[in-house]
Amino acid sequence: MTTNLHRKNQGRSTAFQLPGRLASWGPFCLLLLAFLLWGQVPLNAQCTFAEEYTISEHYQFGDYCGPTTSRSGVLDVGDPTFTRPPATEDPGAPPTCYYERFDFSIDAVDLYTFSMAGVFGQDLYFALYQGGFDPNNPLNNLLATDDDGGPGFNPELMIQLMLIPGNYTLVTTTFFSLDAAGAYSYTVSSASGGNIYGCPGLASPRLSLQESIALGFPPGTTLTAESPLL
Repeated sequence: MTTNLHRKNQGRSTAFQLPGRLASWGPFCLLLLAFLLWGQVPLNAQCTFAEEYTISEHYQFGDYCGPTTSRSGVLDVGDPTFTRPPATEDPGAPPTCYYERFDFSIDAVDLYTFSMAGVFGQDLYFALYQGGFDPNNPLNNLLATDDDGGPGFNPELMIQLMLIPGNYTLVTTTFFSLDAAGAYSYTVSSASGGNIYGCPGLASPRLSLQESIALGFPPGTTLTAESPLL
C-alpha cells in the first residue's frame, strides 16, 4: 500500500509517499506509526508525528487482517432468522432458519472451495452470495447453495466455484427447520493462490489505497516524494 500524504503550508501542498508497512488503519482514520523526514525540519517538529489523522471516506475501512483459511461459529437462538433459499430437495416451501454470515473479499480469479466436515446430528446448509446479502430477499445475488455434499467421508457441505475479485457473503444455516444446530467450522481455499480476506467492511489490503490526508506540519517542514523512507 502507498498512501499519498499532503502538507498544507500557506496554501501549498507537498506530497510524499508512506509505505504501507509503516501505517495501519482503523475506521475512518490513519495512524502514522513511524517515519523519517529528510530536509530541513525544525527541532520542535521532531516529536509531533505519533498522532491520528482523519481521512476522506471513499472506502469503508476496518482492521487489517491477512488471508483467511478457515471459519467457525455457533448457530444458536441468539442468531437472526431468514427464509433460506430453496433447494431441489425441499418437500415444500423453505423454512425459516437461524443463520450466520461470513462477509469476505477475494483478490484474484480462481477456483475457490468452501468445505465443511460432517457433524453427527447437524443438518447444515450453505448459501453463497456475490455483491451483497439481504436476508429479506434471499434470492438476490445468490450464486450457489449446498446441502449434504456427500455420504461417508465426503464433506457435509461443499461449494466450489470460479470467482472473480469482489465482495461475497457465505451464509451458514440449516436445512429443515428453526434449529439451533450449535458449533460448526469450515475451510476456505483456492486452487492457484487466490486470497480470501475475511474482514467485514475492509477494502482488500492488496487494493490500492488512494486517499489524501492533510497534515498540519509546522512551517518550514520540507517533504518530497523522492525522500527515502524506512
